Amino acid sequence: MASVLLKKYVKEHWKSFGKDFVSPEVNPQEKDEIKNRLLPLLADNHSKIRTTVAMVISNIAYWEWPEEWPSFLNSMIGAIRSSNTNLVLGAIKVLEVFATPENFTEETVSLLVQTLFPHLQEIYLSQNTIWVQTKILGIITSSLSYLVMVDKSETKQMRKALAQILPQWLSEAARLLHQTEAAPLKANWSVKVAALQLTTLVFQDFPALAKEYLKVLVPQAWASLVRSLPVYNEGYINCDANSSEVEEGQEDETEYFDSFVSELLSFFLVLLETERSRLRTLLADQLPNLCYFLIAFMSLTTSQVILFLDDPNEFVAEEEEEEFVSNNFSVRSAAWQLLETAVEAFKDKGLNALLSAVSRTFQDAENLRATQNPSWWKRREAGLQALGIVLRQMKEEGILGLDVGALLSSVLTCDIEARDLPYLRGRALWLASRFSEQLLSSEYSRHFLHAAVSSLHSSTDPLPVKISACCAISNFCSTKPDIARWCVNDIIEGLCRLLRETSERVLHHILDTFILSLKAKQTWEAEQLQRVVGGLLESWQKSWADPLLADQLRECFEQLAEYSESLPLLVSLLLPRLTSILSTPNSLYSGVVDTAIQLLTVLLKRSEGAMAEQIVRQTFGQLTNIVLSLDEATLVASGTLALSLSVEKAAPLLSNFFIDETSAPSLLLRVGERLMVPSLNESFAVNAGFFLEKLLLHLFSSVQQILPQLLHAVILRLLSAESSSLIMGLLEFCGLLAHSDAEMFVKLVGAIHLPPHPEKGERVALYELLSLWTKWNHSLPSSFGLKIGTVGLALLTQVNSEILRSMRFVGNDSSFDAPRLVDFRVRVVEVLLDVYKSKGQNEEDLLNYMGGASEEDEEDEGDEEDDELELAEGSSPFAPAEDYEKYFENEDEDSLLFDNKAAVSDIAIQSHPVFSVDVKVYIHDFVKRVVSSDVMTGLLPKHQELARKLLE
Repeated sequence: MASVLLKKYVKEHWKSFGKDFVSPEVNPQEKDEIKNRLLPLLADNHSKIRTTVAMVISNIAYWEWPEEWPSFLNSMIGAIRSSNTNLVLGAIKVLEVFATPENFTEETVSLLVQTLFPHLQEIYLSQNTIWVQTKILGIITSSLSYLVMVDKSETKQMRKALAQILPQWLSEAARLLHQTEAAPLKANWSVKVAALQLTTLVFQDFPALAKEYLKVLVPQAWASLVRSLPVYNEGYINCDANSSEVEEGQEDETEYFDSFVSELLSFFLVLLETERSRLRTLLADQLPNLCYFLIAFMSLTTSQVILFLDDPNEFVAEEEEEEFVSNNFSVRSAAWQLLETAVEAFKDKGLNALLSAVSRTFQDAENLRATQNPSWWKRREAGLQALGIVLRQMKEEGILGLDVGALLSSVLTCDIEARDLPYLRGRALWLASRFSEQLLSSEYSRHFLHAAVSSLHSSTDPLPVKISACCAISNFCSTKPDIARWCVNDIIEGLCRLLRETSERVLHHILDTFILSLKAKQTWEAEQLQRVVGGLLESWQKSWADPLLADQLRECFEQLAEYSESLPLLVSLLLPRLTSILSTPNSLYSGVVDTAIQLLTVLLKRSEGAMAEQIVRQTFGQLTNIVLSLDEATLVASGTLALSLSVEKAAPLLSNFFIDETSAPSLLLRVGERLMVPSLNESFAVNAGFFLEKLLLHLFSSVQQILPQLLHAVILRLLSAESSSLIMGLLEFCGLLAHSDAEMFVKLVGAIHLPPHPEKGERVALYELLSLWTKWNHSLPSSFGLKIGTVGLALLTQVNSEILRSMRFVGNDSSFDAPRLVDFRVRVVEVLLDVYKSKGQNEEDLLNYMGGASEEDEEDEGDEEDDELELAEGSSPFAPAEDYEKYFENEDEDSLLFDNKAAVSDIAIQSHPVFSVDVKVYIHDFVKRVVSSDVMTGLLPKHQELARKLLE
């Protein structure tokens, strides 16, 4: 307890500039007394006390060395040279703690390297104690890594010091590698691990100082790798599951053997990255053997098999290739990474060497099997994993031939039937699924898929193998959906069973497979659908705090909602759970509430008529409560989207619906008012434009009553907005209003009085709005939004408004110092011509992407355009809605440029006169009617040229 209190005291009171400082500061005399009393405590018999004291001394040294405590290093060096073992342990711990990035500064690390390293080398050579030598090498490695981090290794003085120090440590590493024994109990593995870590760092970050040792170290490292394989096989791969991998009493050193092998592999990996050309020469003749040894080291150890059975999450981490090499530091993962890197580094030669090594590995497995070695399958499993590297490399290089299907079929057919060897069968499924498109025969594909599905239903297969089966099924569903559809019911039933057996991390794999298999499912029976929905809801309840899982569940339910026959049952099963969550949003984790809103949104999107009204009737009050009362941006934004769909799907119901004597339209308008408050963070209002658009389209009579106030709030929100999505959504709302009655729109906006800008002074609402509108119009994201914005601007040019005619707007290609000012008509023509041009470019890009138009198409193009653009004499682009029919597109199934009616669910948008307007035809007609000589003069040359082409 005293040592802990001392640590706290020093941390809070030693230096006034310390981040945890608490007044008063210790006076200099007390500091000296404390330091003098601390040093002897490093020899205490209790390791916890020694460790705490070491941390305190290290903290003091961080603040005081070298200026205020110049004797610090000498004291530690003297302690390490002591014959008192406890004192040596304590001093080593001080230097270990001190030689970490938290305690270094750019100045002290340079000084430490130059003053401490020579002493450490002297102590290392004079010590025969393995753990002391190991700790010294670790201190040096840690110091050098920070030296590189702060870029202090390039100074002249430091280069000179490192040139004297590092070669001596490389020589020591070479000596240690040369002494590698054939039996793990006779070797000092911990010090060899530390020496390899230091050597790897030197070759990686100080290659100029290390290159002359390449020819010495590579052969010795290679010899160590070769000598290590039989030891690794015997002690880690072929050992009995009921026995320990090391004998009792020998743990201190033998536990470092696999770390030694991992460091050897890491050393070769660094050399491949930094000395590739020289290493290629040194290893040229040994490349097939290197691949062979690496595959052998990829074999599963007995402890890994036990670990995977006890914790399938570990198996998942290994199977996820991105994590396999970054978060997993086993020999297996290190060998995998080096093998992949070697194949990439040596190109065709590496690929051929690996193919040869795979063949040799398969033969080894057969030989071991013939001798009844129970671990024979581990070698074959590693060979299959290496074959996956070969096939992936061939696939990336485009050299994966048609004979691969036959190869896979011949190699894997017997493995997927190995019922008593589940991990081998799992690896076979892993390989077959990743190259399922190369399994040309439907018969073989069905064979492999059947094996994967059987694993899901097996009562004996361990969970890791079932995860491999899930991955296989996912790939088959993606690459061969017709074959997957053949047994989709069995797949779904197997996945439902797995949902009840698995942990959260494993659940991600199962849900990925679920999503893909649901896409292959075409019809549903009520009983099966009930099991699926029940299993998914149970999984959500188990892992509600996982956002990725919530997203996967949403996607599953979204896929289920695609089938009209399943929707009623889905609503009946989901809605009670969702309403229960939404009724108490303050008492639940926000992620659960957000997922519930998203699932509700899925149901609203798919439902129609009485079913949609049922959903809205039960959830409307809860949604408005969330949006109006919560201060969680994500929930408010999600709730706004759900309310928008509620308005779209059940407007007749809501027009006469009440919550606690308050009408639904009144609550919706209050929602709009809250979202328009300028001080509300924009992340709350991300769906505000969409929401107001739905109100305008479906509840116009309610909106009309407060239209002046609402428009005022929208403009204030627009002028303070920074989010592009919020700006564009609100501009679409303004476009709809302008289209309904352009003259009234100008009057309403013109009557709005804005507060002065703190820097720019007086502001005119109409000018501010139209400036934003013309600036953002081309960026409106949806086709309908672009049309409503474009047509709305065109309609405004026809309004007889003196104020509008007097305004001057900043035109295209303006500079900040000398803005180019144009009248409103010229500005709108510029904007519309830019839209016309972008539409033309999009068409050209699409044609190029699809292979281009034929010569006959190009010859006929002009005639077709003339026919298309031929307009009735005396017609006007500003005619009533029923006269818009001549601009409607005759879209066929191949149309890629504009919204297709089938893709838009809102019937009010589908029936809107602007929805089917062909923008290019509309702009062409607008230019012909509006562009006069005075407008032409105000245009830029590039716009004049395009306008003339349209006028010709």
